Amino acid sequence: MSERSAWGHGLTTITDDGQVLDTWFPQPALGAAPAGAVAPEGLEALVGTDEARRVRTEVRLVEIDLDAAPADAPDAYLRLLLLSHCLVAPNTI
Repeated sequence: MSERSAWGHGLTTITDDGQVLDTWFPQPALGAAPAGAVAPEGLEALVGTDEARRVRTEVRLVEIDLDAAPADAPDAYLRLLLLSHCLVAPNTI
């Protein structure tokens, strides 16, 4: 991973067949995830299954390299949240 990295605990929505639909990061951060990083309080309470929509939610720790292209949906959503939280400037990631 490059020196330009970011991380966050995200609430990921996943279909029954394993496709990631989205990931919400309430507290995205720049840098490497600290050892023993714990998900924000209350995030675990949102974990569950929605049988009607055939999806489940789970908490995932996502770490990304900002100098590489987005690797997957959680990576792309983390980049969007970094922009929304004004942690990075447009056109820099």
